[in-house]
Amino acid sequence: MPMYGSGSGDGDKGSCEDMGCCWNDTAALSCTRPSWTPVYIIMSKDPTELGWELQLKLDNANDMPKLGAAFELLTVVATHETRDRIHVKITPTPDASQKPRWEHPEEMPSNATSLFFTPGVGEVFSFSIVRLGAIDIEKIFPCLMSDPSVVDDVENLLGMNLIDPLAPPPSGTFASTHSSSSGLTRLAEKIMGKCDLGPLQSLFNTSGMPFIFNEQYMELSSRVEASSHIMGLGESTLTSGLVVPRRGVEASSHIMGLGESTLTLGIAMPRNKVITLWNADIPKGTDVNLYGSHPFYMEVRPADNTQADGTPAADGATSNDSNGFSQTTPASFHGSAHGVFLLNSNGMEVALQEDTITYRMLGGVMDFYFFLGPDPEQVTRQYHEVIGKPGMPPRWSLGFQQSRYGYPSLAHLKEVVSKYAAADLPLEASEFKNFVDRPPRVPPQGKSVWPGPTHWPDFLNPEATPYWQKWLQQMHSAVPFDGIWLDMNEPSNFCSGGDVCRVSSSFSISTMLTKCHLTCDAPDPDDPLKQPPCATNNGGSVHPFAIPLTINRPPSLSLQPGRSTQAAAIPRQQRRLSPPSPDDPLNHPPYAINNGGAHHPLGHKTIPPTAMHYGGVSHYDAHNLYALGEAKATNEALSAIRGERPFILSRASFPGLGSHASHWTGDNDASWDQLRYSISSVVNSNLWGIPHVGADICGFIGETTEELCARWLSAGAFYPFVRDHSEKESPPQEAYLWPATTKAASTALGLRYKLLPYLYTSLFLAHTQGGTVARPPLFIAPEDPKLAPASSLQWMLGDSVMVVPVVTQGADSVEATFPEAGFGDSLGKLGENDVGGQGSSCPRAVLAVIGSGCAAATDGCSE
Repeated sequence: MPMYGSGSGDGDKGSCEDMGCCWNDTAALSCTRPSWTPVYIIMSKDPTELGWELQLKLDNANDMPKLGAAFELLTVVATHETRDRIHVKITPTPDASQKPRWEHPEEMPSNATSLFFTPGVGEVFSFSIVRLGAIDIEKIFPCLMSDPSVVDDVENLLGMNLIDPLAPPPSGTFASTHSSSSGLTRLAEKIMGKCDLGPLQSLFNTSGMPFIFNEQYMELSSRVEASSHIMGLGESTLTSGLVVPRRGVEASSHIMGLGESTLTLGIAMPRNKVITLWNADIPKGTDVNLYGSHPFYMEVRPADNTQADGTPAADGATSNDSNGFSQTTPASFHGSAHGVFLLNSNGMEVALQEDTITYRMLGGVMDFYFFLGPDPEQVTRQYHEVIGKPGMPPRWSLGFQQSRYGYPSLAHLKEVVSKYAAADLPLEASEFKNFVDRPPRVPPQGKSVWPGPTHWPDFLNPEATPYWQKWLQQMHSAVPFDGIWLDMNEPSNFCSGGDVCRVSSSFSISTMLTKCHLTCDAPDPDDPLKQPPCATNNGGSVHPFAIPLTINRPPSLSLQPGRSTQAAAIPRQQRRLSPPSPDDPLNHPPYAINNGGAHHPLGHKTIPPTAMHYGGVSHYDAHNLYALGEAKATNEALSAIRGERPFILSRASFPGLGSHASHWTGDNDASWDQLRYSISSVVNSNLWGIPHVGADICGFIGETTEELCARWLSAGAFYPFVRDHSEKESPPQEAYLWPATTKAASTALGLRYKLLPYLYTSLFLAHTQGGTVARPPLFIAPEDPKLAPASSLQWMLGDSVMVVPVVTQGADSVEATFPEAGFGDSLGKLGENDVGGQGSSCPRAVLAVIGSGCAAATDGCSE
């Protein structure tokens, strides 16, 4: 059974058994689910124009009451939207007496056609997503023609004229322009029953796995191939890297991307790893949830016929799932990729084990998109078609930027700029944090960050965008600026615990603004400035579009199935104003995700989950959407103010943010580990549709060194977004301060500026077609087993440039890995070794930049 507990240690015996789970401290997974699991029976299965609609009914009692009561009736809608995309959405069946179930408010694009299989009516619900390999028409033609009644349908299915021997045989994904996808699936089932169509590959299969759909806890699992490479879930700085190794699987088998979290081994994360998705401000965090939430992963199948248990299959042998589809990787599928996106903004965990992936969600609906590839870059583009293609940054923003939290004055900033000019180093922009004074007569909204008591506009309110634009316009009129830097937008909050907050008597603008300056307690009816923002009836002045802080439900109103987590479910007069209660289902849901690596409450260092947004949407549901809403409003406002493509830099993120803003990977520290981890973070952000991304060069926190900063400048010059940034308690680290950093910046940034037309074109292609700019070498030849581990240490910049930085202290050479097919060498020198294979080196290199022959030749191997 999949792991039920969360976190690296599976919790403890008491908390495990309190949840109704089984504890065994001698097992690899100490907290596991009991044998009971809910069962939903398929009551009806009806074809639609583009797929199926199923009605499910719960068939057994709940033996785990700690997780709350289950929904009795569910609706499943499966839609073949395009040749390469299948959409499967599972929701509670609508009931006029119930409030609508929360789901992401955006409408995702839909078009029209692939393969979705479920059992029949009366059977236990599960589903599979299946891919068909290349079709050998010569072999199946006699079989198909033996039944003339299906010839016309088969021609539609295959997209060809069977009678025309010159028609090219189809291959690749099993799909067509057939007008009815449900008819397509029925036809495919009929043909498979009598003709050998070749291997069918199972991409996602929930059969025999737990399936739970409760008000505040939902779970769904699928099998994954033990030898596959998986990337993408995030945001998390994972110590294992970009590709995710799994328990019981050799290191050559990987999963990439679930994050945002920093993985310390690079691009891979360990199987038997729980990834938490809940936007959080955690400086220097590794293996924990960070600033963004991206429930998307890509799975790349290996180049061998490996069974699910990791052992090689005999020649001609297959390993089938419960529906009879192959789970092995025949030659026709070597290097094939597919993607899975769960559109859900609630807090969740994704648990990876040897041969399973398990989603555990705290609300919303199960809204899955499956992308059939079949190569990795195609999967990425198909994903970006759904969430929105990346925006196009202004050309000036591709140059080098210098930033520091703590430049004391404009005069000091001018001095920094002049010193860059004196050192003959390029500098395109300088940045500083700006705090806007809050409007008068508006009480603080119970939150505190760098400027002290702080307002958080509610960007779900349609009036927030013009309000936001008005204030940005006023600031631009006073101090013209070219871009906007959106920080602390997880949203972060130095206060935790209390919902009703006022300005502390100890607050002073001159104090260090690194702690909470609010006191959280009961409201004072005699002081409007101490009122919570919802107390308008007592004379308090309320910010017009700020998120009201609030508002806990009494324990007697705990949520039941059908009760929406939206505020409209509780009349205003029944809401109470008090600190969070342990019985409050929003502050303390029945399942605690591993927030911050310590199972922190959902309101830890952020806006309380009981706060209500426009339309009665709880912050419990909309927390992960805050940065996306802010980026969209800022993009619209800045475009109107400046009349040009805007540059907007956001720390927090959610799918779709890349259409509106760029991204940096957050508060790293000045360490060799963080330099190495930055490669995976930059590549993952590209998978998530945010190609204009970079890490804080030389490290944001702590004291860097001349060697580290020189190596980081050399590597960071080839991030799509390049910026040196540090915090005010760290020593200065501008590139001109040391001889080695000056030389490294001159060489690496000089090459970057020569490549700007190439980089600009790569970003434009991502903007118009979707896809990545910084991508893992695995994308070049996904069937090549050497390239997965190398993807934690080097990256492709566009189609034609390989970047191989030094990320080890004291090293004077760098090892590069290339596909067996070879890789051109027009940009860099590799010493005496031939290009191709593994083991090429660049003696005394700060950086090796190797081109495949598509860009102008220059020396990228610098001492």
